[in-house]
Amino acid sequence: MASISATGEDDFLSHVMRVRSEIRDKFLRAHKVLQDREADLLAKLQEWEDALMNTLTGNASKEVLEKSTALIDASILELERKLQSVRDTYKSVTLDWDVELEDKLSLTGDILLNVVTERQVQDYKKIEMPVVTFGKHINRLSSSPGVFGHPAGLTIDPTTSYLYICGLGNDRVQVFNKTFEFLFQFSEKMEGPSCICIKGNKVYVTQYSSHLLTVYSTDGKYLLSIGKKGNNHLEFDKPRGLDVSTELNRVYIAEYGNDRIHCLNLDLSFHSIIGDILGA
Repeated sequence: MASISATGEDDFLSHVMRVRSEIRDKFLRAHKVLQDREADLLAKLQEWEDALMNTLTGNASKEVLEKSTALIDASILELERKLQSVRDTYKSVTLDWDVELEDKLSLTGDILLNVVTERQVQDYKKIEMPVVTFGKHINRLSSSPGVFGHPAGLTIDPTTSYLYICGLGNDRVQVFNKTFEFLFQFSEKMEGPSCICIKGNKVYVTQYSSHLLTVYSTDGKYLLSIGKKGNNHLEFDKPRGLDVSTELNRVYIAEYGNDRIHCLNLDLSFHSIIGDILGA
């Protein structure tokens, strides 16, 4: 792992921010082009639909009516195909944001990890196949044990060794023992649970969809919630990461929507905010 000085960190962070800004500007321009194209296609689609309605309500002969209707239907179908293509491209461009950002920073990825996490990363090329896999996906809204809808976060209770897994897609936390046998689940006040952390006898869960931090007992009893959507103190936007430090008496929440880290005291009162450096 490469190590860098404080000055080097500042230079590197400036590089990251510059690259991130360049890529953001590029994709915003692409989004604008696609949005304009979508608006144009929607306007043309409305024109053809109006033409179809006028044809159907007119006094044309049956033969003319059939030909006109067939032509207009074909035109509408072609416009709908183009519209869907534009929307698929729009989605693809959005998904490509993170890929290009990662590619741009790949040459200094080891330094990035060192700056952001301050952890030594061992030879990642020696990653082996999983020892065990479990669970299945039938329906993301399923409440059946062992069925996962976009599992987004997990943690292990150091006291019991129970495994807690957030189901972002089916709004619940499932709990398993050391042999991955289902024990219980809880879902009260859950809307898109994205990350989970256990400290003492409390379970902290970030709610991506409802923009909340919720707290439970380790047996799943709901205790309290804080927050709402926004960018002020004790307001969150798509909270996605979470950590709790009893040593520092802090709760750290990474907000995807606000590009910041929200720092709370252990009593969940506001402490501070770390602003937009690398994004949440």
